[in-house]
Amino acid sequence: MGENSPCASCKLRRRRCAIECIFAPYFPADDPHKFAIVHKVFGASNLSKMLQVRAQDPVYRCVGAISYLQNQVSQLQMQLAVLLNFTSSNSSVNYDSFNEESLYGRDMVS
Repeated sequence: MGENSPCASCKLRRRRCAIECIFAPYFPADDPHKFAIVHKVFGASNLSKMLQVRAQDPVYRCVGAISYLQNQVSQLQMQLAVLLNFTSSNSSVNYDSFNEESLYGRDMVS
């Protein structure tokens, strides 16, 4: 959109609508009610993130991002299991000091 006709999102949020506005293709100025409903449910920030994922991966959209992240978590869990298995067989590490909180960043220093 241009400066003369802001999209419904920019109009509702009282912002200047830039040429590269991510909301403009989905929320034209002539239908402000549509954006108001979506904004009420998701919020502008979350909606912006969803639209950016959609722009990056138009085929799989959010499902592709979720699948990628789940795959990364699975790989990291396998690497951690291998590492813990390796260290338990090759050293005398006190595993009582390893608890769930220390693995997730809490109580890292005893």
